[in-house]
Amino acid sequence: MRVHQLLAVFLITPALGTTVRAQDYRYAVIELPTLGGDYSYGWTLDDAGNVVGSSFVSGNRDFHAALWRQGRPPLDLGTLGGEDSSARGINENGWIVGRAKTSNQTDFDFSAFLWRNGQMINLGYLGTGDFAEAYGINHLNQVVGRSAIDHVGSTKRAFLWQDGEMVELARTPDNPSTEAIAINNAGLIVGQAWSNEWTTWRPVIWENGGIVDLGTFRFDNGGDGVCIDVNEAGDVVGYTSRDFETNQAFIYHNGRMRRLPEKPRWTNSFAWSINDNRQIVGACRTKRTGVLQDVGCIWEWEKPVEYLNDLIPPKSNWFIGLAIHNNDAGQITGNGFRLDDRDHTKGYLLSPVHPSMELSDLIPGVANADNTLTVTGVTPGARVTFLYSRHGGGTRIPGCDLQQNALQLDNPTVIATAVANQQGVATITRPVPLIARGQTILFQAVVQNQCAISQLVVHQFD
Repeated sequence: MRVHQLLAVFLITPALGTTVRAQDYRYAVIELPTLGGDYSYGWTLDDAGNVVGSSFVSGNRDFHAALWRQGRPPLDLGTLGGEDSSARGINENGWIVGRAKTSNQTDFDFSAFLWRNGQMINLGYLGTGDFAEAYGINHLNQVVGRSAIDHVGSTKRAFLWQDGEMVELARTPDNPSTEAIAINNAGLIVGQAWSNEWTTWRPVIWENGGIVDLGTFRFDNGGDGVCIDVNEAGDVVGYTSRDFETNQAFIYHNGRMRRLPEKPRWTNSFAWSINDNRQIVGACRTKRTGVLQDVGCIWEWEKPVEYLNDLIPPKSNWFIGLAIHNNDAGQITGNGFRLDDRDHTKGYLLSPVHPSMELSDLIPGVANADNTLTVTGVTPGARVTFLYSRHGGGTRIPGCDLQQNALQLDNPTVIATAVANQQGVATITRPVPLIARGQTILFQAVVQNQCAISQLVVHQFD
């Protein structure tokens, strides 16, 4: 049966329940499991979809740097002998950087680390300082971050580490303190620098051996700001003062700083990451739900901003609070919480889905009756598995890379399987119990050995 013939059937025999199919449910939500504690934090991911960040270990007293690789339990990267560590960057070589405590460090002191080949090493310090943290690493294994220059630790300077040597980055006499946050493969470094003139942190870039203040959106060019990420084209994102009280997300493109679009009722916006497709993610501080809170946002190039919570499956039980990093495959990591567990922050991976099959509405779509589901666009002879769940979210398809596809159901249940006919159509008919009346159920179809899925169908039974 062709798609247009199937639509004609729907018009003749409409579903009696309520089906929602028009929403753009763009992502599957995969939770980043902890290292035994109650909290996990996603910070950065590489282009293969591996995520680094941190997690509390059992007892929730110490947190450790963690690596999440597809389909494997999280890997504890350890520390430098002390209690805590946190990973902040990863490159295509699998090198990971961040900060960790040594056995001699307590309170707010950390050391910059590099983790490679299963071993964590201390990158050292600038001057006589004993504090450092690494933020970013490029594919050439160049690391950037900040380090104290003396034992007091009040003055910290941006550094570049490569080939075993840490060097201080350029600054002006007006910049007693600097901080490098990201570096691209061309060696363009971005971050912030303290200005004695403005008595605030300023958004800066390092290029051609010098430092450049990008300015702010405030009418007098005053206030503060920070550059947080840079892509391979040299586009820079971050946020700066908009007025004397609020911040505005920006992109620095072709030598000009541009405001990123906002929505009504926003008080602040923050751009955290940009990929090579100029897709930007961050957070928006808004009273959208009546309470001031940070909400994960995404800016597609030259398009209006969108809330990530609007792009995940319904009934997913997730709140996407901070979108911290994205890769060139469009995957996003950050922090949020489960709506039934708001007190415990959890890291997540949002992975774009790519439906290639069309799942029908249920016919007749009512409880206490036999109901039919039909999927079209299937490879003839392929076995289709029909699934349902009461909650949206995300589930890995066994044997499939997340960048190929993921289910948008949490804890899915198999309804039945069917083999597609020569027209690429597979159909099942199953009874729906009376107890389903008034409930909203989510449906999806998958051909597992092809990593092929249908779009999500959301149905409320009459």
